[in-house]
Amino acid sequence: MPAESVSVLLLAGVIETLPCFHSPPNHVSYERPVIENEVQVLSRTLKHGLAEFAVPMLASCLFLDSYPPDSHCFEPSEVFSKLYARAFDGVCPDSRVIAFSDSADVLLRTGLLQMLQQHFQRYFAEHTQPDGLSAVAIHQRNLKRFCGRWGALRSERTCLSCTLRTPQYALECSHMLCENCVVIHGEQEQHHPYLYRVCVCPLCHMGMQREIRVRVHPPTAGVSILCIDGGGTRGIVPLTIMQRIQDCIDLPIPFQQYFKLAFGVSSGGLIIMNMFFNGSTIEESTQLFKQMAVAIFNPRKSWGLPVLSRFWRSVMTIFADGLYPVKDIESVLKKVFHPGQSILGASFATAAGTRIGLPVATVHTHPACRIFTNYNGVGARLASPTGEPTIRAEDGFGKVPQWEVARAISAAPGFFPAAHIDQVGTFQDAGPLENNPISQALSEMRALFPYVAEPDMVLSLGTGEPAPAAYEADKQDRRSLRKSGMFTRARDLLLEKMRDGTVRRVLNGIRSATQTAQRIHRLNVHFEGSEPRLDDTAMIPSLASLAAGDVRISGGVEAVARAAVASLFYFELDRMPQGPGESLEVAGSIRCVLGPADDGFDALIRRLAEGKACFMVDVRPLPGVVGDRSFADASGRFCKRIEFVSRGQFTLWLKLDDATTHISGSPFSIDRLIKAQGLDAQFGRADHQKRKASFDHNNVGRRKKQRIS
Repeated sequence: MPAESVSVLLLAGVIETLPCFHSPPNHVSYERPVIENEVQVLSRTLKHGLAEFAVPMLASCLFLDSYPPDSHCFEPSEVFSKLYARAFDGVCPDSRVIAFSDSADVLLRTGLLQMLQQHFQRYFAEHTQPDGLSAVAIHQRNLKRFCGRWGALRSERTCLSCTLRTPQYALECSHMLCENCVVIHGEQEQHHPYLYRVCVCPLCHMGMQREIRVRVHPPTAGVSILCIDGGGTRGIVPLTIMQRIQDCIDLPIPFQQYFKLAFGVSSGGLIIMNMFFNGSTIEESTQLFKQMAVAIFNPRKSWGLPVLSRFWRSVMTIFADGLYPVKDIESVLKKVFHPGQSILGASFATAAGTRIGLPVATVHTHPACRIFTNYNGVGARLASPTGEPTIRAEDGFGKVPQWEVARAISAAPGFFPAAHIDQVGTFQDAGPLENNPISQALSEMRALFPYVAEPDMVLSLGTGEPAPAAYEADKQDRRSLRKSGMFTRARDLLLEKMRDGTVRRVLNGIRSATQTAQRIHRLNVHFEGSEPRLDDTAMIPSLASLAAGDVRISGGVEAVARAAVASLFYFELDRMPQGPGESLEVAGSIRCVLGPADDGFDALIRRLAEGKACFMVDVRPLPGVVGDRSFADASGRFCKRIEFVSRGQFTLWLKLDDATTHISGSPFSIDRLIKAQGLDAQFGRADHQKRKASFDHNNVGRRKKQRIS
């Protein structure tokens, strides 16, 4: 890496020491995003480039952070001294001189601060001229000015475009951007206020052959979660249940579109990866799953005699650390998941706005669950005694191909050897520790979406369990070495830990703690006879038939279908709520995540109209018929504007076919809505988007507002 490029990376660590709350002049406080990275170790060599490259770029990043739209033009010298100067105390703290090993540049701390402040003030002067440039325009000009120097500089820990946040999205040029910089530098798609395209890297200005499309989560929307258990060939069960749900919804909308967080263990993880990374439909995933199972669970060649074959298989299982040859599963995974595609790169999931979690277990004396993610582990989490749960790109996996992650999550003990990923670690199937990832998914939801109190819906799909009668106590003496020896008992105990008995106890704890009993849908089937082996490919057709015809879960399938449709709608404030006392006048809009050009939008509107759908505020129905002019804005997007009086909490419902379901994010807290939308951000938003100042926007203020009394 060129030394002049290293300089910016080194100084980026300085900014990571900034506090979460700045105190600008005039004793006014305002909030900035939580800075998630730890202080970077300033130990790399710096030979030149500090003054002519690192300092102006770092000053540009600070200026971008300080002067978003709606911000007050505070005196730049005061802003710099009060917000940023103290951060440099952490650079060479025991010396007045700032220098690095083998460096040709040696500066007094005061000299470095003076240079930074001079650039900072120069940018401010450009910004405040009569036809001055915005902070974004100034920063983009500076990035372009040094585009030739960014080529060799990479960081999976710090977004080099702003130096303030953890990057999430990998571009073709191998640079990575945080979501905030995607919003700042990306192109907003027409009719989609939360969908952005990045066609050119803002750092090196390389054009993308395959643009990355990022759907940002609407700040007031809720989150629906999909969790799929592990289970080998039994993975056909959740696939079949998902097909039943899709058929019940009966809309030409990709099934993935309904979920903003998706977790899968072992075979469940492979299903999640194929559907959300490759964008495969449920039908395509089902067909692929059958083909993969036959190819992966292909026994080793052995002698024709049954006794010798069993002996040979046992010997090879021990010495090869697995019942099946690893070359078969690796060959299949390389075909399904492109070897050049990283888990952090552009995918169907980034365009759908879905965060993916893929649990694995470490190979260690004390195995623990870790999670590969497509969001680089961003988010604020509580400290865990077993360590950080997510595997970040800084651990080395940023450039790891998807197929290697797939190999790690499917390394089931006894069937396949553990998977080693260079510079990351050695991993195995997490099923024996946590076969249902629901608790991990809920924890990650809280880390990723701090303004979401409860999930809209949790769809937890099992891979089958014995019928209740199988749990009745056996009064016979079963102390038989063949039937109940130590290996058999250990196997049965391990499998039982992975079954629904444990899952139900986990769910009961979650329900009592979070009061989300009606939002968790656990769908599974019962085996009437003996339990199929995890590698029994011959049982796939009968398992699919069992899941397709199980009437016990029909009610759950219908409930999930209703919740999925309702989750397409969310509410946002059009202005700051007003009014004296505790009663506030609320003006807002019910929106839809689909745009007029999206597949399924027209069919959705027809479904609502034919089903005589209506929206309700608490128990009061809104006037109008879905499909009339009061349900669209000037651009053709779905929009139902309403005004009502609230005392701080309210619920919005969708009533369709005589069934009532809450929309995404409901019930709502006015305080939480204000914070989520940044309406109280008196000094501007970090993503440089304009705050809503009035009811009128998108040229629809001329339309009469509908008040709910």
